[in-house]
Amino acid sequence: MNIIVKGKNIEITPDIKDYVTEKISKILRYFNQAISIDVELLVEKNPSIKANNIAEVTLKTKGATIRVKEASSNIYSAINLIVDKLERQVKKYKNRLIDSTQKPNLHTTHELITGGKKKARIVKIKSFEFIPMTPEEAVEQLELLDHSFYIFRNSETDQVNVIYKRKDGNFGLISPSE
Repeated sequence: MNIIVKGKNIEITPDIKDYVTEKISKILRYFNQAISIDVELLVEKNPSIKANNIAEVTLKTKGATIRVKEASSNIYSAINLIVDKLERQVKKYKNRLIDSTQKPNLHTTHELITGGKKKARIVKIKSFEFIPMTPEEAVEQLELLDHSFYIFRNSETDQVNVIYKRKDGNFGLISPSE
């Protein structure tokens, strides 16, 4: 498996690359389903941020994408933190593959959120492939990515839906009205 290590505001030395490769390779010994692994290391230039060394890993498999991100005051410490978090996420994903009968309790809500008059701008654009899946599978993806929402094509209705994590710990599903 090829592990791609990129840096922003940091020089990726052979020592850093070897350290990342060694740490992530330990996880891959018992998880051989990874298609690609991208590691991004960056250093924030803002001196008021103490945890300015950030490490992010994106591990893609045939059926899921696992993303973890951690920050620390030291780049090696940030790497250790993401490796620990990645290991937990990979174990969670493997357990879900093994026990496919495990389904979360899903509360469906349709909620309209209106904001104030603050002008915002688009600062990042992401595109991705919509893989048809059930809302329960979307919840699994949401938890693996550690995001607050996940957009997916509902295999039951063939519509684009959004699953999101609620403050009470449950999940919400937003779907277009028919």
